[in-house]
Order: sequence, then C-alpha cells, then structure tokens
Amino acid sequence: MGKYIMSGMIRRIKEEAMGKTIIKAIPNGPLVVEGDIEVIDAKGVKTSSEGRTVLLCRCGQSKNKPFCDRSHVACGFKDP
Repeated sequence: MGKYIMSGMIRRIKEEAMGKTIIKAIPNGPLVVEGDIEVIDAKGVKTSSEGRTVLLCRCGQSKNKPFCDRSHVACGFKDP
C-alpha cells in the first residue's frame, strides 16, 4: 500500500476509535455539537453526551445554560 493510502486508513481508524465531534453554528441560534463530549457547567456539573446531539446557548438568555432553550427566538438574537 502507498504511504498516503495507509495514513488515510490510520486516520479513519483513529477517528472511529476516538469518536468524531462536530460543532456547527445555526444562524441566529445555538451551537450544535454532535459526538462524544462532556459539558461542565459553571457550577461544575458534568453532563455526558455520548453519540448525542447537544444544542449550546449563544444568546445568553437560556434558563437552562449552557444548553439552548430557544430563548434566542424571543430575545431576537442575531449573529454578531
């Protein structure tokens, strides 16, 4: 096998073993985090998200921080 094919296979195996995490910003809304993550809030409470999708607040108005509760709609949050 060529050097590049082998390195691509190794990278893919590592990603599968580690779990891939993807973060996407929703226009005028929350951050969507997909993958295996652990969220620790301001009080030190840990929340695991193994293979789930989590929405994180960007507007600062959520009553369930750090998670989104759709308060961005009521407060009219716009991307900076």
